[in-house]
Amino acid sequence: MTSMNDEMSVLIRNQTWELVPKPDDVNPISCKYKARLVAHGFSQQFGLDYEDTFSPVAKLTRKGWNLCKMDVCNAFLYGNIDHVIHMEQPLGFRSETRPSYVCKLKKALYGLKQSPRAWYGKIA
Repeated sequence: MTSMNDEMSVLIRNQTWELVPKPDDVNPISCKYKARLVAHGFSQQFGLDYEDTFSPVAKLTRKGWNLCKMDVCNAFLYGNIDHVIHMEQPLGFRSETRPSYVCKLKKALYGLKQSPRAWYGKIA
């Protein structure tokens, strides 16, 4: 529960979403907690929720370069998304004042198809 509370603090601090009334024509994607809050991106529809996916691959060792790595905590939360995506409020963290509202995402989340691309666009 402590890690989930910490995760929610980061999500709120980064203004990852805003709570809005559920639009009539929208079927919000669901989410769940694993080690992080993960959106169920498998329910996204091409052309409606995303256009492109992305998976960077580096083969620097072939050129004799040294390979270094880094870990950015909550990396995907820094990427802005380019489509309007609505997500259900996370279970256990629903707003007491607006329980029927949905999260209109402003930042990428783990699990969304466009999250790697949004993060790469931010660091590039």
